[in-house]
Amino acid sequence: MKVRIKKTGEIVNAASYASVALNMCDSYGTPIELPLDEIELIPDNTPSVEDRINKLAQIAEHQNNTISNLSKRISGLTQSLINFEHRLDDMEDQINNYENENSEENN
Repeated sequence: MKVRIKKTGEIVNAASYASVALNMCDSYGTPIELPLDEIELIPDNTPSVEDRINKLAQIAEHQNNTISNLSKRISGLTQSLINFEHRLDDMEDQINNYENENSEENN
């Protein structure tokens, strides 16, 4: 099995240098050690249930924040549209008043 030494970047055969000491002893009371080429390394990158729950909670919080922000934007846009509609109504009233004044002057 090859390993990389982080400090130097050197790649070495770990079996030549290391062994795994078990919590068992042979019949003489000597701790049992196995070279790395006699064992299987199983990566421990499977997230725990707690880690997965925390990750899901973070995702849910992010989505809630996104939804909240979108809701605020929609609310702001809705208010802007309402204000714009009121201004259009005012302009329409001014145009109608102007036309009425002009038609009265012409009569």
